[in-house]
Amino acid sequence: MRPTHALTLILLSGVALAAPPTTPAEVVAAQRGAEHYRIFCANCHGAEADGNGPTAKLLKIAPTNLTVLARTHGGQLDPMRVLKAMDGRHLVGGDQKMPVFSDNLQINTALDIVEFLETIQQ
Repeated sequence: MRPTHALTLILLSGVALAAPPTTPAEVVAAQRGAEHYRIFCANCHGAEADGNGPTAKLLKIAPTNLTVLARTHGGQLDPMRVLKAMDGRHLVGGDQKMPVFSDNLQINTALDIVEFLETIQQ
């Protein structure tokens, strides 16, 4: 099964991702997500997830400030939108794909990153 299909099944099965981590397992997932974020996302989105990573100025479209995703989407982080951006199904900047990680990220890694992003929303 392709990672995106499995991910969709996980989300459709009712896995709650949009709430801040509260259980010990969710906290651990967010901690893992912070490390995965550092490896896969920080070069573009920055160490503070504010869109000011070291490679940001080299890109045609500025990376998104990931700390305000909830604010710009009705007060809640939209995990499906984040996951679609990660795997290339959601176009950023209108018509561009960010680097597609669907072949490089395990589903659990992507879910951990989403859990981490929930913890840094302003």
